[in-house]
Amino acid sequence: MDVGLHPYFGLHSSHGSTIEEGVKYVTALPHNLVAFRCHRFAICNASKQAMIEAGMVLSSNVCTRFGNYCSI
Repeated sequence: MDVGLHPYFGLHSSHGSTIEEGVKYVTALPHNLVAFRCHRFAICNASKQAMIEAGMVLSSNVCTRFGNYCSI
């Protein structure tokens, strides 16, 4: 199974109170992909840069609503 990271950089996050703490927390979790998507698709330049510096090369922070693949 492929596992990427799913950080939450929001207020009161259990991942940490700063971007640096959040990155440290999630990168310590078991994962085998250098990819991530933030909770609620929330990302800013600082958090994206921090994830890049942590070795991530792919961000899937795009909400597509399943395109034409879902009929809801």
